[in-house]
Amino acid sequence: MADLIFDYDGTVHETLRIYEPAFRNTYAWLVENGYAQPRQISAKEIGNWLGYNSTDMWNSFMPGLDPAIKEKARIMLGEDMAQRIESGQGSLYPGMEEKLVGGTATGEAVTVDGNIITGQGPAKAMAFALALVEHLK
Repeated sequence: MADLIFDYDGTVHETLRIYEPAFRNTYAWLVENGYAQPRQISAKEIGNWLGYNSTDMWNSFMPGLDPAIKEKARIMLGEDMAQRIESGQGSLYPGMEEKLVGGTATGEAVTVDGNIITGQGPAKAMAFALALVEHLK
């Protein structure tokens, strides 16, 4: 098999660069509104959540939090990350630009182009996983 590239949890994109500040902003909102206690959260702990879908992440991180507040936090974190990408704060790991030359956004949940498989993120994890399984048969 030639190169197989997929990026669900920050293999190509430096996800922590946008995820960590978005997570910290969301957690600060939870503290300010009395839903969480102030505490220091390391970058390593935040990085451990990469690869989880947002629902599972919040269910694991704050299992006792009201489901409606978890949903608000989940959306807030995702919107913060999207805003950071749109404002140019996202970045690829060094050397990835050359591997992705000629790529085009399709808008599809999962795109397969030769040995490159990409998906739109955690919400499309099942479709992404099925595409990987099909490709590796």
